[in-house]
Parts: sequence; C-alpha cells; structure tokens
Amino acid sequence: MRGALFGDQVDGYKDAFVYNGVYEIANAPIKACDPQWKMNPTDMDYQMTFGRQTIIQPIDAAASAIVPQYQTISQLPRFNSGNEKFDVIGVVIYIDEQERKVTTAQQKQLSVREIVVTDHSVQQPLIISAWNDLAEVDCDSLSASSGKLQVVGFTALRVSPHKGFSLATTMSTTIIQSPQGGRADGLREWVSKHRKLLTDMQSRVVDVRKPGNDETIKKIATLKMRKAQNTLQEERHWLRVTIPEPELNQINAYLGCSNCGKRADVPAGHVYSCAACSVENITCSPKVTFNSDVSDGSGTLSMTAFTDDAVKLFRMDAAEIFKMKNYEDHVNFKQIKESMQTVPILIQMGPKATLSRNNILQ
Repeated sequence: MRGALFGDQVDGYKDAFVYNGVYEIANAPIKACDPQWKMNPTDMDYQMTFGRQTIIQPIDAAASAIVPQYQTISQLPRFNSGNEKFDVIGVVIYIDEQERKVTTAQQKQLSVREIVVTDHSVQQPLIISAWNDLAEVDCDSLSASSGKLQVVGFTALRVSPHKGFSLATTMSTTIIQSPQGGRADGLREWVSKHRKLLTDMQSRVVDVRKPGNDETIKKIATLKMRKAQNTLQEERHWLRVTIPEPELNQINAYLGCSNCGKRADVPAGHVYSCAACSVENITCSPKVTFNSDVSDGSGTLSMTAFTDDAVKLFRMDAAEIFKMKNYEDHVNFKQIKESMQTVPILIQMGPKATLSRNNILQ
C-alpha cells in the first residue's frame, strides 16, 4: 500500500522513513486513492494518509543505519520482477544534457533523463532512466562531472523493458554521488586500472547518441562482423537493400490499440479503453508487421517492419495493407513484390533487444 504525503509533509517526513526500514505506524487513516495518483492499474485502490496524530515508530530503534545492498549489473534479473527494487553502483559514462518531457497515458507530463553506467561485470553499459525531480535536480549535479568516470550509487531501482533491458528510478530512489563501502572502493580501484577501456566506451556512447549528420551506408557483411562487446543497443546503421523473396504470408495484420498497438477484440474504428496502456477513449485501428529478409549483395539480414515503417515500405496505408492481407489479394501484392525485389530502398537498422537482455547480437 502507498502512503501519500502532500505539500510541506514531503520535507517534514523526509527523515522519519528510511528505505527498507521497518516501522509501526499508528493513527494513519486509510482512504480511497484518487485515480490520478495511481502509477499503474495494478496499484491498490486505497492509500495511507498522514496527519498530526500519526505516530511512526521504528520496530528496532537500536538497529544500525540501513545501508544500500549494492549489486553488480550482471546480477540483475533481465525481466520485470513486479515490485522488487534493486540498489546498483556503477561508473557514470554518459548523462543526457537536458531532460525530456514525456506525456503519459493519463495525460501527465513527466521529466526523464537517461544515465549510462557500467561496471566490471558486464560488456554492455546499462541505461538508468531518472524521472521527475531526480532528472531535474540530481542529474544536473551529476552532469557537471559526467566526464570524470565518477562512481555513483543508485537505490531502489526497478527493472524496465525500455530498450530491451534497463532500470528506472522510483519514488524511493536516492542518487548517492560519494558512495562508501567495500564495493564502492573496489569499483574506484577498477576504474583507475581500466581508464583507457572506460574512456573508449564513453566515446562510443557519445558517438552513438550524438551521431551528427553521418548517413554513411554500411554493408550487411560489415555489420555481420560486429561483436556484442563492441556494439551498443542504440546503434543505428543505414543499408541500401532489396527484398529478394517477399510473400503475402509474411504480413501480420490485426486490429489493435492506436496508442500502444496491443491486439484488441473490438471492431475497427470502435472507441474503447485499452487495458494494456491504460488509455481511455482510444480508437481500434489496423496494425501491421512485416517479416522478411533483406539483401545488398554482400549478405542477408532478417527485418521486422512495424506499422509506420510498413506503410512506407508498401506505399499503402495500414487499412489497405490489412485489407490486402485478409482478402488474400495476390494481384495487388504481385506489383508490390516486383518493386521490392528490384528497386533498392534505404532502411535504418539496429540491434534486437537480445543485446541488452542477453548480450547476444542479432
């Protein structure tokens, strides 16, 4: 159950609770939760509120201070583990210069900033998405020293499927810029011994995240020579290719949410509430994926084009592709097939999410 603090209570109660502390709480009324404060549909419909009569008593007042239970990046589960949270310590190699504004399905505007960290246990750096106050305040302080390979601690992070595998801050997260203890000291020693390795990784991250106007066309054979240890999840490369064997059965056309794309069991054009993304009054619309192999003469790669890209590829809107697939319109598809086989197209491709999840490059 969540406890709600408002206004001056936020600062007033800051020292009353410690993350992972165990407390006995009295005179804290349980009230219905205002839907606008629910972070996701699975949250309870009730919340604990705090007032002047509320008493907060640690279960063991004599216990020593609770310290972060830092884990290495390789120890983290690669799947969403419900409400489980993790403390991580890492070397900051990149941080976004400015926060981005994101509008949620509930029409709330949030601030987010990405921090890229690594440690001795992994070859792939880890993305941590810092939200709201952490993005606006704490990250400004971190950004000033982001080029110094600073060892930083992060508490109470949750696993996120963003970019395959990443972590995100929660309301309990603290960013510790001078972490103490054996793990922190060991990581600082590792940094001092591997500074060249880390500065090279830092340069790669900056090059990928700030690519400039480089639109060099790569060869498939060149991409296939890449290894997981020298490839980043955010990399994108331009290829000039044809599609040697496009087939109608490679199209998957269905009806789904116009916001998140999740399949829906309602008619096209029907307005409904999507349980997957929690958006109300959303329209059900045609969605398309197209799986095929592409070739440039040096090799072949598998490609999946989702609705927006499939529309460009077929030069038809999603409703027309949906109709062609479900009516098995081989006559129209034949013309499209001939064009795909003979007319080169430019596509931008990147690694699948298996890279950040399992360190497997595909």
